[in-house]
Amino acid sequence: ALMLESNPNLGWRDVQEILIRSARQNDFFDGDWINNGAGFHFNNKYGAGMVDAQAAVNLAQGWANLAEQIALSALQTNLNLAIPDLAPNGVIVSFDITAADFRAEHVTVTIDTAHSFAGDLEMILTSPSGTESRLSERDNAPLFDYNNWKLMTVRNWGELARGTWTLRVSDRGFGGNGSLQSARMEIWGSSTNTVPSLTISDATIAEGNQGFTNAVFLVNLSQPISSFLNVSYTTGGGAATPAIDYTPQSGTLIFAPGQTNLTISVPVVGELLQEQNETFFVSLFNAGEAQIS
Repeated sequence: ALMLESNPNLGWRDVQEILIRSARQNDFFDGDWINNGAGFHFNNKYGAGMVDAQAAVNLAQGWANLAEQIALSALQTNLNLAIPDLAPNGVIVSFDITAADFRAEHVTVTIDTAHSFAGDLEMILTSPSGTESRLSERDNAPLFDYNNWKLMTVRNWGELARGTWTLRVSDRGFGGNGSLQSARMEIWGSSTNTVPSLTISDATIAEGNQGFTNAVFLVNLSQPISSFLNVSYTTGGGAATPAIDYTPQSGTLIFAPGQTNLTISVPVVGELLQEQNETFFVSLFNAGEAQIS
C-alpha cells in the first residue's frame, strides 16, 4: 500500500520486482543463500529476504515500469524415461531457448509422471546462468502421480533466458518406481529489446553529532544488458553546504553485463548545531545507451 501510495502507476510485476530488489538478506549465515545470474539473492526458506518497507517505497518513487509481459515455452513429450529408484542423479531433460533478448521473471514447469510413490521425487531446474530451483523435494507423502502438475520458481528473476535449461527428476526414496512422461517449461518475462532506464532513489538519514554517516543512494538499471554501461554522477545543489554538511562526491558507476543495482555513498558530517532538515542532490549524466528517468 505504501508503494502504491508513492507511485500509483505500479503494476503487480513491478511491485514484486521492487520487493525482490529492496529485500534485506536475513539469517545471513544460513547456507542456502545464492545470488542468481542477475545478482538477486534468494533462499529456499526466506525467498528474497526480509521486506524493507522504506527501501521499497524509495525505489518505487522513481520506478520505470517493466515492459509488457510475454512468455516463451518449450515442451518435451512422449519421453517415457524410467526414473531409477534411490538414485540422486535421476533423469535429465533439456530445454533450449534461442531468444536473445528475453528477461525471465516467473518460470513454470508442468510435469507428468507415472510413478508408484511420487512423494519420493525431487525436481531441480537449472537455468543457463547456473541457478538451481528446487521445484519439489522428497516429502514421504503417499502421492501416486504428478498428473500435469504445474510448479513455479522466481529464483531466475532478472536472468537472461537464452541457453540450455535442464530439469533433473530423481527418486530419493526406496521402493517406488516409475517414469517421466512429459515436461513443459514456460518462462514469463519481458523483452530486453527496449531502451533501459536509470533511476536513483532518495535517501534520508540522521547526521549525528560527530563523525560521518553515509547517505546511500540506490541506482537501478531497469533491465540487464549484455555489455558494460558507464554512468557519471556528481553531488550538489540543495540547502546543504558541500564540504561542511557533506563530503562532495563525483565519479563513474560501471554496470557489468547483467547487473542492475549499484549504490553511491555520500558521507554526511555530524555536528552539534541545531538545524532544519537540509538537502543535496545526486545527479546522473553521460549514461550511454540508457535513459535517465
